[in-house]
Amino acid sequence: MNPMNNNFNNNSYNIYYDPQKAIRKWMFIHGSGAGLAVLGFLFIQFLASFVIGFLAVFMSNNAPEYIQSILNNYLITGIISILSCILPFSVYALIAKVDIKSSYKKSNLSAGFKVSLYFIAIGVCMAANYVSDIVQRIFSIFGLQPVMPDIYVPKDPANIILFFIAIAVIPAIVEEFATRVVLLNSLKKWGEKFAIIISATVFGLMHGNFVQIPFAFVVGLMLGYLAVKTGTIWLSMLVHFSNNFISALLSVLGNYLNSYVIVILNIVTMIAPILIGIIVFLIVTLRQKYSLALTPQQPLAIKRSEAAFYYFISPAMLIAIGVLMWMATTMIQTI
Repeated sequence: MNPMNNNFNNNSYNIYYDPQKAIRKWMFIHGSGAGLAVLGFLFIQFLASFVIGFLAVFMSNNAPEYIQSILNNYLITGIISILSCILPFSVYALIAKVDIKSSYKKSNLSAGFKVSLYFIAIGVCMAANYVSDIVQRIFSIFGLQPVMPDIYVPKDPANIILFFIAIAVIPAIVEEFATRVVLLNSLKKWGEKFAIIISATVFGLMHGNFVQIPFAFVVGLMLGYLAVKTGTIWLSMLVHFSNNFISALLSVLGNYLNSYVIVILNIVTMIAPILIGIIVFLIVTLRQKYSLALTPQQPLAIKRSEAAFYYFISPAMLIAIGVLMWMATTMIQTI
């Protein structure tokens, strides 16, 4: 049902009610709320960095090494990730009255269809690496090279376990909560595709560097699709975990295998899931047993592009995007 029809019926007695203005106002207000949540996410991370630096100055004779030792502690980085995602987005969800519980219910889709969606999604995630590569090649034309933050890969078993928890488990839980459970659900009444694209955009920007932004945007589209199609967050979390687990596993193996073997493994782990995903997609499409289509979007009183404009032009969201873009520019090197 068109959400604006409900609004029109509820306000039919008000001759001054303007559905176009109502949508613009809703987008502006909720864009502000989402922007404040993103700023809260950044603030907690910056605050954690400040506290670590403060402790380094007053508790260690060698501050740089002390800071690095803390940052290399994946238990601490995991806790920071949990706090920075859960706290601000929980506040936004509470204020905006976002339905969170429904995302954690059991999906009504058959197990076979969910398995098919899983393999298709993993293929899309691996293909997203090529999108990131294209963006990097565009930068290289201008003599620039985007980079990612350095990641310390431990070698001892205990820290390797924490590494996998911090890289694969925690992000799959907290990032899906922030972007798919909270942001996507808050926007879904305006159209499923609209909600997927907006939440994926925010998800991509939150990674703060031009290597991961295009990759995360494409992955975010797929994860958003899974959340909408299944009606729950569980499959999105599993795919998110699997994607990060593969990356973490290759990083750990890099400490033990020579570079040629790692290159081969990288190629295999990218190409094989893509091929499997394409095959599964063709099988599902040709058999026509399951429908991959989403619910058709109802027309709104304004174009969805205009609605997105008002969502992203709110002051808090503009500031958040500005900070994230500044962070991304600091992660660009000259070739």
